[in-house]
Amino acid sequence: MTQKKLTLQELVEAIEELELEEQEILMEIFSKRLKEYRRKELIKAFEAARQNYANAEVEIISVADLLAELRNNK
Repeated sequence: MTQKKLTLQELVEAIEELELEEQEILMEIFSKRLKEYRRKELIKAFEAARQNYANAEVEIISVADLLAELRNNK
């Protein structure tokens, strides 16, 4: 049995039908989940950067050189 996927508009309308307290609980749940998702994404990026550094796959340059390179790439 397949479930119908809700559109964003249908989801918003369904949430609006909840009691205010239920809406607040839902917001708290999603806020915590988003923070956890972002935390996991940061950890992945950090681990990839650490691995790149360990494999000598990064170039170490000064801040002045970095700024100059950024200006030249505009």
